Amino acid sequence: MKNTIKKINNLQYQFMLKISNQELEKLTNVEINILKRETILNGFRRGKVPLKLIPNFNIKKIQKNLIDTLLSKSFKKLITEKNIEPIYHKNIFYEKKMQKNNLIFLIKFEKYPNFKLKYSKKYKIKKILIDINKKKIDKIQKKLNDKTKNFQNFINFNSYVTIDYKIFLNNNLLTKFSKKNFSFIFGLGEIDYAIEKNIIGIQKNKKLKIKFKFSKIHPEKILQNKEVIIEILIKKIDEGKNLYFLKNKNHIFHDIKNKNQNNKNLINTINKKFKIINKKYIKFQIFQKLLYHNPILVPSELVNNEIQNIIKKSKEKYKQNINNIFSYYSENSNLLESIRKIKINLFIRNIIEVNSIEIDKKKTENLFQKIKKILHEKTKLQKNKKNFEKFYEYLNSLILKEQVLHHLYENIGFINKKIIFSENTINMLYQIIKN
Repeated sequence: MKNTIKKINNLQYQFMLKISNQELEKLTNVEINILKRETILNGFRRGKVPLKLIPNFNIKKIQKNLIDTLLSKSFKKLITEKNIEPIYHKNIFYEKKMQKNNLIFLIKFEKYPNFKLKYSKKYKIKKILIDINKKKIDKIQKKLNDKTKNFQNFINFNSYVTIDYKIFLNNNLLTKFSKKNFSFIFGLGEIDYAIEKNIIGIQKNKKLKIKFKFSKIHPEKILQNKEVIIEILIKKIDEGKNLYFLKNKNHIFHDIKNKNQNNKNLINTINKKFKIINKKYIKFQIFQKLLYHNPILVPSELVNNEIQNIIKKSKEKYKQNINNIFSYYSENSNLLESIRKIKINLFIRNIIEVNSIEIDKKKTENLFQKIKKILHEKTKLQKNKKNFEKFYEYLNSLILKEQVLHHLYENIGFINKKIIFSENTINMLYQIIKN
């Protein structure tokens, strides 16, 4: 019996196990003798039960189990000797080949990339500082609460557009997917760019026809990869700059618009929320720097799994907002997003291993107990112990990532940057951390 590992490229390897028919027959006979010794049947001495009387005896099954065991042991032993860390996944399988009097088993697999992560105090990450006062708050509040309708004559960036549309496939009206009074904010990625580029500059009450091809991965199977004609009527065009952000109750503008606190408390509330924004903005910058300075190879299996996760999430999001069939679904953008996520996860993994960062179990337990009390009555967690365990593991991963970020904060340089507290700058930061 012989086993080897062959390098295909920097991430891909091939494991080979070679065994002669004679060796396999000997090992099979050993397994059969063990089975005979362990089988007890009335009228026969131990080990003397004929094979045809042994319940569920199947020589092919015995050989398969034997081969699986040999492959598993040989594979693990060899990768340990070669110091290779393979990526285990459900799609790993072996290929069987015949060669004269030998059987050859091949396993193709990928390994985690080896790299030395570069980061230093030379990186200048911006910490945003804002100067908030009553005058600036009043100015933004006045604009947010202005009841005057800012109607626009034509569609432009940040226009709040309302349309009626009909969809035709092979000249047949798709009634199910045709809608009235569908609204969106132009230029914020709420609808596919292929549609937006055809309606920019169009005036109110105008009708137009657009040729449009739905993505291969669109959540509606009927529409996947289909070319349709969309008939559109532009019903209304408003200035919708802040409408997108005001939908979110956690947005700073939501507090300013309603202003149900005195100025001192409102400033404290804004400062608290801005700390969260700043933290997310710093995190975004750090990972952008790491991605730029650390070009690494990414295993295709990890990318494929992440793409499936992205598609699954986009389907869930679509179900929550089923009115929008024009959301952007792109295989290329999914690929780029998955590669970015995998690289960041590999960076985090590397920092944890190199710096021997361990989970702070006390923090996890404290956070778990707090959240458990809140969620216990509102969710299905109490009905399923496994849900609790999964949730606990999720909190573990969150706290571990926080510890990694803390490590990066201590080893990366920062500079303070003052910005004017205004509508445009706050919206810009929200857009960055949203993406």
